[in-house]
Amino acid sequence: MRYRRRVQLDRAQLQAIADVLVPPRAPDAPDSTPALTPAEAELVVAIAQLAITADSVVDRDELTAFAAIAEAVYAQAGLSTSAPSLPAVTDTDARLDLLETHAAQLRDGAGARLAYGLAFAIVVADLELDPREDELLETLRAALGLEADTADEIATVVASIATPVA
Repeated sequence: MRYRRRVQLDRAQLQAIADVLVPPRAPDAPDSTPALTPAEAELVVAIAQLAITADSVVDRDELTAFAAIAEAVYAQAGLSTSAPSLPAVTDTDARLDLLETHAAQLRDGAGARLAYGLAFAIVVADLELDPREDELLETLRAALGLEADTADEIATVVASIATPVA
């Protein structure tokens, strides 16, 4: 699938995506309780990092999106840290296995929809959806327990919030 423009997400747009995709805190939770736990945030960021190398190309737009995503996700969990420097997983089978392992820990949790939405944002940041990126998204969707219609809705939300760049 080819997109006419690349997408760029700023902090406000990432926050808007998180607000739509991450369920609110429980009504009886203290105000200081983050929407995501630190463990969920780490998993969401790790999944986003795996999305960067899905097409075996490390693209500048994807790296920029990843750094912004990591910062926003960590903030959502009440963490003050920067994007990690994670080693690239270049073997496709290993990457998909790791993706499934991370996603299984988010299944049905607050971070599941966010993980899918942010992985989608990364893979479309360079204008193209390579078949390997499509496979990664499908593997992620299944591992997170998301229905295909739900994944489509999440992609639509992300695409509607993202800023197209010529």
